[in-house]
Amino acid sequence: MNNVILITPHENGAESETLEYEEQPAYEQIKEWVDGAWIEHIKVAIPTKKGIRRVCDAIIDEEGKLKGLPVNDRATVAYWMFLKMHGGKPPFDDVIVGPCAICENFDLE
Repeated sequence: MNNVILITPHENGAESETLEYEEQPAYEQIKEWVDGAWIEHIKVAIPTKKGIRRVCDAIIDEEGKLKGLPVNDRATVAYWMFLKMHGGKPPFDDVIVGPCAICENFDLE
């Protein structure tokens, strides 16, 4: 089963919803997840039930900062964790904004 975890920032935190797909959705469906005309593919690391981090693909609105979208703290932490896992230094001056779709078990390129 392919899961998509949609994380949407709000004034009082973030809301998440998990969607299940038998097959990978088409590009147009993927764009709808983040309400974006232009989407950006990034990597994130999310915690598993066993306490380890799992690398997943994620989709964000490439123009989110230009649109003034709110900071997505949960998606930002997942992005920073991916960078840290791969020897990078989290860019604390850079954040993820707007909705983020974390794709589990997808083959996005």
